[in-house]
Amino acid sequence: MMTEKDLNLEIWQQLNKIKSQLLEVENSISQLKEINHLVQEKDKYLDVSNSCRFLGVGRNTIYALMREGKIAYTTLGRQRRILISDLKKYANSNYIHSKKSIL
Repeated sequence: MMTEKDLNLEIWQQLNKIKSQLLEVENSISQLKEINHLVQEKDKYLDVSNSCRFLGVGRNTIYALMREGKIAYTTLGRQRRILISDLKKYANSNYIHSKKSIL
């Protein structure tokens, strides 16, 4: 049988565990908000480096996609810039949906 002191200790431990989990959730939400903010900026231009990071591909791939006309871009001086919305459009056009299970 648990004493009142043991019960209070158990409750305290559970509350600390819940507090820790809430802090993790809060941190995750904060990170998602930052990502969402970047993704929603449709009219923002990215340079080639950041475009590579956005799609998770190398520079040669980005240059090939631009050369093949698969990703629209503009040049500002000697630098090429790509709209985030165009990167999203390209990524979505290559998205493969999972097939439904036959089971």
